[in-house]
Amino acid sequence: MIISSSIGGAYGVIGVIFENNILISFLCSLVIATIMVMVCFEVKKVKKIAVLTAILYFVSTMLGGIMSFLYSFMNKLLANYMRDNTYEKAYSSARICVIIGLTAIISIIFSRIITSKKDEKNVKITITIKDKEFTLMGFCDSGNLLTEPFSGKRVILVGGNSEIGRLIKNVEITKRKYIPYKDINGEGMLYGIKPNTVIINSSPKDAIVAVSNNDDFNGYDALVPSVLL
Repeated sequence: MIISSSIGGAYGVIGVIFENNILISFLCSLVIATIMVMVCFEVKKVKKIAVLTAILYFVSTMLGGIMSFLYSFMNKLLANYMRDNTYEKAYSSARICVIIGLTAIISIIFSRIITSKKDEKNVKITITIKDKEFTLMGFCDSGNLLTEPFSGKRVILVGGNSEIGRLIKNVEITKRKYIPYKDINGEGMLYGIKPNTVIINSSPKDAIVAVSNNDDFNGYDALVPSVLL
């Protein structure tokens, strides 16, 4: 996300250089937006890249509209103040920060509304370990941000008392993947394995399956990171 944002910042400079050439500016914008999406979400499928790029443009337009509204609203609030002061004084950096801050708050609220629907989604998971296949119902959770440190792969959590959980507990130590975690109860280490295959809703995924200290997943068999969908 940091790298993707840095690329967007670089485009801010390029946009100024080519601002008089609409065609070049638009092409640069399209290329940079596509690269940002590919870097941030690690996607390679053309269809998904196109959808995410369209969403990026939509969100950017929405944020621009919110900032324009706040700017116009503050114009009216500061109308009398501006009569007695210079433009620079009326629009100090502090007021611009207020506009940006309000825009960020609105963006976070909007994001929560959108992602809350995604969090409720349940998925069918088929996991193959050696010659055994497990079919589970997973609960998607945007709060599951666990990753295996060395590979960066996302982690699907299963209960330790489940059949697949007991199998993972019995794997050889040399084949285990260790995942550090930190929550409100403290921090520790979970362990899991790299399955032969992981299929979520008929789509193959590259993920680690780890045993959780908690067997309660709101009635589901596994806790799945939303980013895997």
